Amino acid sequence: MNLVTSTVTLGLGELHATSDSEAILSCLGLGSCVALCLYDPATKVGGMGHMVLPASVEGRSVPKFVDVAVPMLLSEVVKLGAQRGRLVAKLVGGAQMMSVVNDTLNIGQRNADAAKEALRQFQVRLAAADLGGHQGRTVRLFLDSGRVSVTLVGGSSYEI
Repeated sequence: MNLVTSTVTLGLGELHATSDSEAILSCLGLGSCVALCLYDPATKVGGMGHMVLPASVEGRSVPKFVDVAVPMLLSEVVKLGAQRGRLVAKLVGGAQMMSVVNDTLNIGQRNADAAKEALRQFQVRLAAADLGGHQGRTVRLFLDSGRVSVTLVGGSSYEI
């Protein structure tokens, strides 16, 4: 039995996929960013993406953009043995951290909407989401069980 648990903390625009069932993936202090957690309960393969903006600009194919990160993370977990039809997807973040005068400036809402649309487009079922509001969050995905823990900045912790 492996008693050593590895924790991988993702920075802005990073993604990580693993078949290490003892791993914990995390994103700290999500504001308007959205974290995508993917997990296959049969293989215990999972991954997380820390997405910063909803759409890439021409020639920018990096995972900080929702439209790039979602298919990239899907590809990575499938390469490790996950089956798309079994994937459990959860989204966290997308807060409105500043007052905005119009929806165009509400990056959190735009990120959340783009992530939901990308999952729909790739036919991955969204099992749970904790999106919006005005508080930052930290999210952790535990690969031993697929459990997703959310902690509000200065507040409570709960599972989605």
